Amino acid sequence: MFQKVSFKDSYFQNLDIVRFLSAIMIVFLHSYKGWIAWNENTFNKYISQIINNFGIGVDIFFLMSGFLITYLLIIEKNKNTINIKKFYFKRILRIWPLYFFLIIISPLILLWIKYPSPENYISNIFFVGNYEIIASEKWKYPFAHFWSICVEMHFYLFIPFLINYISNKKIVSVFILLILGSIFFKMYAYKNLGWFSIYLNTLSRIDLLLIGSLGGVLYSKNSLYYLKLNFFYRVIFFIIFVLILSMEPVTKYDNFIEAGFKNYLYIVIPIILILDYVFNKDNMSKKTNLLNYFGKVSYGIYMYHNFLIPIIMIKFQSIFKIKSFFIFILLMIFFSILISVISYKYFESYFLKIKSSLS
Repeated sequence: MFQKVSFKDSYFQNLDIVRFLSAIMIVFLHSYKGWIAWNENTFNKYISQIINNFGIGVDIFFLMSGFLITYLLIIEKNKNTINIKKFYFKRILRIWPLYFFLIIISPLILLWIKYPSPENYISNIFFVGNYEIIASEKWKYPFAHFWSICVEMHFYLFIPFLINYISNKKIVSVFILLILGSIFFKMYAYKNLGWFSIYLNTLSRIDLLLIGSLGGVLYSKNSLYYLKLNFFYRVIFFIIFVLILSMEPVTKYDNFIEAGFKNYLYIVIPIILILDYVFNKDNMSKKTNLLNYFGKVSYGIYMYHNFLIPIIMIKFQSIFKIKSFFIFILLMIFFSILISVISYKYFESYFLKIKSSLS
């Protein structure tokens, strides 16, 4: 049943769809938390628990990002050497324009909905917003979700140097050691630093980016395996995954062992399903579809959605008397996608064209 990946590619079409679904999980999670902050929770505890665990979508983002970035860097290294300046410039062109655009317009949004200023502009401007949340132990609208972008930016600071200056023979061992280091840091954080450090500290969250990187290395070495599943087993794994999500919070740590290892129990089945979906040739299509396009704009979906929650709550709910969470979540998904498509086409694409010209 285990199959070795037998082809090489630098564009993984099905990952676009995984990226989109992961973004929708985050939209669903934050919309649900926003809804119950204004309204009574009408879901039973198991459904609520599943939704509250949708934060695993960020873990999936980290895995995909680590995989893609590392694999592309290895391709470049094997051709000649990594152009580190070009790497940073390309990452800046992809991340910074939308990131700083939202920081710039946020005062206008806050003024429009009569929301207090979060007073954490500076920390997010310098990509240390995750550490500001750790220090204050408060999630502050509208930048609370920027923490994951900060973690990724920290990852980008060292990954090109790691790939460029460590031999291909030693790189797997180095990634394993770094992953173990992240695990030990989480265990240390449980004893000495507290929950926010376990969840938000770059040293805690970088493990999944590194696991993705390890996958990228193995793929480059023709040593990546996946579990080839038929439809029946996919359904079984998916049902098991949903049941696991309904049990208890992914981020509830009762001891230092859970702090170090618990997230892996939840991410292992998504990894199995994603590897099968991306590398099983039975799942591959020669044509892209609307979901692929939505995957390309998923960065925008992630970045815009948190700004929209109080806007829709305050402006739409008060005007149209929205009483159903399902109507609210449909509005959230619709406007998150719509605004992201517009942003991608008329704003981000300008910078992406420059980025493409550097390839």
